[in-house]
Amino acid sequence: MDAEERDSYLLGLYREEVLHKRVYRKLASVEKDKRLKAVLSELSGVESYHANLWSQLVDVKGSGVSRLKLQFTFFILGLLRRLFGLSVAIKAIEHREMELYEKIGSAANLFRGDEKRRGIISEIKADEMRREVPLQKRISEYSKVIENIRDITFGMNDGLVEVLAATVGLGAALQTPILVAIGGLIVAVSGTLSMAGGAYISTQYESGVRSKRKNMHSSPIGSAFYVGLPYIFGAVFPLAPFVLGFGGVAGIAYSMILTAIVLAIVAALIAVVTNKSISRRVATTLAISLGAAVVTILLGAYVRQVLHISV
Repeated sequence: MDAEERDSYLLGLYREEVLHKRVYRKLASVEKDKRLKAVLSELSGVESYHANLWSQLVDVKGSGVSRLKLQFTFFILGLLRRLFGLSVAIKAIEHREMELYEKIGSAANLFRGDEKRRGIISEIKADEMRREVPLQKRISEYSKVIENIRDITFGMNDGLVEVLAATVGLGAALQTPILVAIGGLIVAVSGTLSMAGGAYISTQYESGVRSKRKNMHSSPIGSAFYVGLPYIFGAVFPLAPFVLGFGGVAGIAYSMILTAIVLAIVAALIAVVTNKSISRRVATTLAISLGAAVVTILLGAYVRQVLHISV
């Protein structure tokens, strides 16, 4: 790597720290909880310190974050905060921070033999673990929504996948869209009751086994609600085209396209919450879900063409 490529790499790291600093400052400015406001302000200060350290390694003059990128980041995080709470927005930032942390490790290799600069990078890495990570964990402790988000996202994901598979299978076998919609709705209702009941029982069991543990994140009823409601909500998307009167190939195509879009969004959110690769999670989810849909389409076609069952 030549000097120009190295400087470009380091400027990218510098800009990320500046972006995070301004994001935390923005979140702090609109936060009403005094404890969370204090933590966010402190995080902004930590990021500012890191940005100053990076500026000692490369000329950062005229290398600020673009206004468009700032506005887009503020919009996405603001949306996540309003829909799911501050802890999820922080998880989104943290997900990006993990990628940045890996880059910091690589950056140290750019200055072999230069102990002063390697020392600066080591200080940034150490400060990430010493101050930033604990502060982010404190936000999750203050804002418990993140625990419910796991139930919400996984419940909705199951609703999308299971009802899609059932709906497209029925769509391939039946000619009447309303019958497909009714069949899919039956699957959705039974799945909702099954998922909610399973969540209730498993959480109740967990509470009994770990009764001495403090701060259990969810009650059995709460867990059932946060799994069941998103499940039935997710079921709406694969059913929608058939409810609107689309049948046959068109209904199946619209159902799969609409579900794939929503699945990609949910998979990305799950990846952020669980600190996994977004692209890998989305690709795996779509491959499994659409693969299941294709199998059920073939089964439905078999029922219709070979067994001559159609309505």
